[in-house]
Amino acid sequence: MQKQRAETYARCTAQLLADRTVPGAEAIFDQGLSNGLAAIVADQWGEAAARKNN
Repeated sequence: MQKQRAETYARCTAQLLADRTVPGAEAIFDQGLSNGLAAIVADQWGEAAARKNN
């Protein structure tokens, strides 16, 4: 799951770097940020802690 979150973050970042005016840019940023932060938490605290509230 952590790898998937990191890949989603990377895809969103690459898309926004290519074109910041793409329709839905705010949603892409939000999805990328959320997945990036979840990947960091999972890496630092472990996968179980990242899913604790889900």
